[in-house]
Amino acid sequence: GTAVTGNSFDPLTAGAGTYTLSYSYTDGNNCTNTNQKTVNVNLCTGIKEAANAGSFVVYPNPTSDNFTINFTTIDKVNVEVYDAIGKLVIAKQDVANSTVIYMDLFAKGIYNVRLISNNNCSVIRVIKN
Repeated sequence: GTAVTGNSFDPLTAGAGTYTLSYSYTDGNNCTNTNQKTVNVNLCTGIKEAANAGSFVVYPNPTSDNFTINFTTIDKVNVEVYDAIGKLVIAKQDVANSTVIYMDLFAKGIYNVRLISNNNCSVIRVIKN
C-alpha cells in the first residue's frame, strides 16, 4: 500500500488520510492467507493545547532506560515516540495509566513522546542518558 516499504508503514510519508494496508503470508506448507486493515493518519504537527494536556506526567526524565506515563483525566491514550531526527521508534495504542515505555534498546539522546487522545495531542520531550 501507500507509504509501505518492506514490512513497515510510514504515516509521515503517507500524510493525512485513510489507508488500507494488506498483509499476505505463505507458510512452510504452502498455505496462504491475506488480511487488510484500514488506518487513519491524522496530522499532529505540534503541541495542541487541550483541556487534558496538563494532565500528563512522564518520569523519570531524564531516564537511563525506561519511563512511565501517568495521566488522570482520560482512560487511555495512544503513544508515539520519535527520535531526534523525527523517526517513529515506538507506537502503542490504547495505553493505560502508569504504563512503562521501554527505551533500553535505544541510543542516548532526545526523544519526543506524543500522547494522543480524543483528537488532542501533547508532546513531551524525554532525555535518555
